[in-house]
Amino acid sequence: MAIRSMSCGGLMGFPSLEVGKKDRVKMRVTMRDRSKNRKPLQKGRNLSIEAIQTIQYLKRTYKSFGDKQLHQQQVIDSKFSRLLKFDMMAILRELLRQDHCQLALMVFAEIQKEHWYKPEKKVD
Repeated sequence: MAIRSMSCGGLMGFPSLEVGKKDRVKMRVTMRDRSKNRKPLQKGRNLSIEAIQTIQYLKRTYKSFGDKQLHQQQVIDSKFSRLLKFDMMAILRELLRQDHCQLALMVFAEIQKEHWYKPEKKVD
């Protein structure tokens, strides 16, 4: 195998390299532009650290305490109520995804109390 030529004028300005033997099929190898940033590995669920901790606290109180409502309300008052709208919605989606419906219902009730919450009106 011999290197035939190397040029910087390949497809769309990317460097290219032609490799092949005499009287054989030539193959062109091109490199992509490495200056562009790569996309994130994970798409979709992006939870902040505070949102993850709030989910963990809610699940922990749900499993361990006998008087669940009191302790869960304390967690909601201390942790959940100070989160951003995006984090509140992410917590609701994550609890529903994990099939923690009672916790998701409590979170939804708290979201309804927020000033920014506006339900969609049904059109007949």
